[in-house]
Amino acid sequence: MNIEKFTLNAGKRIAEAQSSANIKKHSEILSEHLLDAMLSGEDSLAAEVLSGLGVDLGLMRARVTQNLQKISTLEGAQLGMSHELSSVLSEAERISSSMKDSYITEEHLLLGLIQNAASLEEIFASFYVTKKSVEETIKTMRNGESVTDNDPENKMNTLKKYGVDLIELAENDKIDPVIGREEEIRRTLQILSRKTKNNPVLV
Repeated sequence: MNIEKFTLNAGKRIAEAQSSANIKKHSEILSEHLLDAMLSGEDSLAAEVLSGLGVDLGLMRARVTQNLQKISTLEGAQLGMSHELSSVLSEAERISSSMKDSYITEEHLLLGLIQNAASLEEIFASFYVTKKSVEETIKTMRNGESVTDNDPENKMNTLKKYGVDLIELAENDKIDPVIGREEEIRRTLQILSRKTKNNPVLV
């Protein structure tokens, strides 16, 4: 599979999964390695999706770690990709195409794991993570936008870091009321009134 089809973050997660498999002396890169990378990455959009569903990321990662500890180790083995993970990546590519995205993102990888990783089925089920719930969360996060470049996660993280979601603040009653600014508002309206003599603003 062409690595250039993946966004920077998706490629990073795959590289981290490979590194994890190497460190653990496993003979194959498994679906568990990829999910573990998603759960531990500081800039992981997949982790943000799961967190948005109320998933305890630390607890889910502990479950994944338990699975990995059961995998036998093999010194000096040539690392390959498991058949299951290969199927997951193919599914992620299919999902990317169906969503009209130009690149394969972490979101697609997460959906691919949910769809094609039988080894993780029990874990996802125990946290009530389903294809439908993830798709709905992704739809909300994207707000109708498609992926057209290879670094959409960074742009989204930048907006969240430096931007303010006024709609979210209003829905949660976190916007400060305009108290003590009545005089300021009155002066502004008076200025507007003087500038529009033919149609004065009443104050």
